[in-house]
Amino acid sequence: MQTFKDNQGQTWTIALTLGKVRKIREKLGLDLLKPLHHAQILDSLTDQLAFVFLLCEEQAKEHSISIDDFEDRLAGDSVAQDASIAFLEECAFFFHRYGRIEEYQTTRRVIRLTTDLRARQVELATNGRLDSLMDAMETQWRKELGLTDGQSSSS
Repeated sequence: MQTFKDNQGQTWTIALTLGKVRKIREKLGLDLLKPLHHAQILDSLTDQLAFVFLLCEEQAKEHSISIDDFEDRLAGDSVAQDASIAFLEECAFFFHRYGRIEEYQTTRRVIRLTTDLRARQVELATNGRLDSLMDAMETQWRKELGLTDGQSSSS
């Protein structure tokens, strides 16, 4: 069982069971235990947050919170990312519990990469290097696509 806080300070609990995986498969058409679906879910924040809502749906009903209100509560700072990581942590635990070692290891690796990338982005944004790196990438892309003489259009 994993938890995260929304932008209003409310704590939400995420818990995966086989029954919940079946019900979500019926609603979303995504089967967490299918390798291709698992890969899609790992790659899509949208899919991860859809799982988060469905896993929190009963809690939301208890507090009279609609799906739109729930989604609004994921806005700001890193709330959506925190919810995503909580979901992925629960997935890893779920896979480990059912002996799905490859899925467990893959999910753990995605969690590490995601959290490391987020920390690095914050560091680069804080020290001002993120803009200069993005400008350099844009300049290179424009040059390779023949859109300009290699000069960035950003200011």
